This record gives sequence, structure tokens and C-alpha cells, in this order.
Amino acid sequence: MANYTYFQEGSTYGEEDLTRFNKLWLGDSSGAHLITSGGGFSISSNTDDRTVKVNPGKAFIYDGVGGYYAVETTATSYVDVATASTANPRRDLVYLQMTSTGPEIKIATGTPAASPTAPARPAKSIALCWVDVPKNSLTFTGTPTRYTGQYRDQMLIPGPGVFAVDWAGELPDASGFRHGATVYCMSNNQRWTRTAAGKRHTTDPGPWFKCTPQNVAAKDGTNITVTGDLYIRESSTEWELSGQLSLSPSKDLETLVLLARVPDQVSRPTQNTYGASGQTYGSTSAGGTGRIALMTSGQIEYGSDGVIANLYCNEQFSKSPWNTNS
Repeated sequence: MANYTYFQEGSTYGEEDLTRFNKLWLGDSSGAHLITSGGGFSISSNTDDRTVKVNPGKAFIYDGVGGYYAVETTATSYVDVATASTANPRRDLVYLQMTSTGPEIKIATGTPAASPTAPARPAKSIALCWVDVPKNSLTFTGTPTRYTGQYRDQMLIPGPGVFAVDWAGELPDASGFRHGATVYCMSNNQRWTRTAAGKRHTTDPGPWFKCTPQNVAAKDGTNITVTGDLYIRESSTEWELSGQLSLSPSKDLETLVLLARVPDQVSRPTQNTYGASGQTYGSTSAGGTGRIALMTSGQIEYGSDGVIANLYCNEQFSKSPWNTNS
């Protein structure tokens, strides 16, 4: 524990001490830029004087070599937006950069184009907002980009030891975090923990994805139309199916059929995994159960004994060493 920084009341500490402390508690978060609160660096636009207002905030800016700059702005900043192009729209980038003289709020003017993109984020900086400038116009629109979109490596720190960001389905490499470190995906409402094996793990179910119904044929060759809504979501421990599929005409299938396919965003089991779901027979109210399976191919297989009209599904498939690839 020799070289670990501790803090004592009445003492003063230099930049090296603070840098060591920040690196100790932040860990290696894969070169991310960390914003201390969701309200920091909020922006507003003023088209009358063509400026973007940036409110104060706090952040840790990655220095590119494994450390962080602790940055705090205490005053409101204003950046000027250049005149619009007469030929094409433009997207500018407002950013906070750590310079040799301290943190500065700047704006990088984009290149006018039919489908404009923002300039690249400079080194040692945090992207704060896009400024979309229509062609031949006096107006423009500011869109906050502090930790969303292409800047997913800009994390929000909502509390001790937890990093939050809109991962947009792309988690940062687990190897860049300490064992037990947690990241929170704001769009999917999932908490992911870095395990001792160096992988991500979550028991929070992800977003629901809609499966695609597939028409099937009974054993006697009758073509059956499959309609309805069937959804699937998953965590590190299970898949969940929920919804209703209707078969027309209602008929005794007398064979296993593939009623639907799960979307590509959902992982596949390494072994077919099985459950049971409710059904109704024909147009009557009599009910029953049938076998349902999540297949390695991503298909939803179903089989039953009797004339089926509707399949009601609320099923959980456990991820285990036998059937999971996560």
C-alpha cells in the first residue's frame, strides 16, 4: 500500500497526488471521459446573436496515456456559430478541451454537405453538443451529445463506483475495468458487472425485441397463416418470451413447426432449450399446453396435441452451462 494517496485534514496536495488518487478510484476505463453529473455542461442556443451557451460542469478528461485531468468550469461560456452555407447544411461540434492553459469551451465548424457530419472530437476533449445549421438560414439547433451516440465512451458518474452511459447496445471492453466494476446502460436500463473471468454479467433483462412470425404447414399439407405479436428479451441468466400468436385455420398440426424467428440482436443457445406454453383449441375456450423451444438457429419451435387456434406465451428459458453461449 506504499504509494497510495490518502488525504488528511489541514494538508495540501499537489497535482501528482491528485492524479494518482483519481487514477486509483477511477481505474482504467478504456480511455473514457467521465462526466460527474447529467446536468453538467447543459447547453442552450441563441439564434439572435448566433451563440451557444454552455453552463458549468465537472469532468475527468482522459489524457491519452492512462490518466485523467480533473476539470471544472465555474463560469458560463459562449461560442459563436459561423454563418450558414448557401449551398448545403452543416453540423458543428461544441466541445470542452483541456489545453496547456486549462479547460476551454470551443466550437469546431463542420463542412457543409448534403448529409453533414460533425468534425472529429479533438484529443483531450469531451463532445458537448452538435449544432445543426440549415443551409441559407439564420437559425440553428443544438443537440446535447455528452454521453450518447458516437460519443458512448463519455460516461456519466451517477454515484461511487458506477459508470453510466447510453451504450446503444455496444458495451465497452470488460478488460478495461476492475473486477466488480459496474456500468449502467441508460437506454436499456441494465447494470453490467465485470466478473473475475473478465466478462460482462447482468441479471437485468434487456429491451424487448419483436420476433417475426412465420407461416407453417400442418402434417397433412394444409398451409397455416401465423399472425400476432411475440417478443423476446434476455439477460446473462435467461431468455424471456412473451406474447400471442394466432394460427389460421386452426388445426391439429400433428408435427413440430417453426412459428417465428428471433431478431439478430438476441443471442442463440448452444443447445435447443425447451419449455411449455398455453394454447386454445379451435374456436372454443378449452385450453391446453404445448411444447415450445428456442432453437440454436434462432427459430421458435412449437408442437402440440390437438387443434390449436392461439398460442399464449410467457416463458423463461434458463441460460446454463448446457445451453448458453454467453
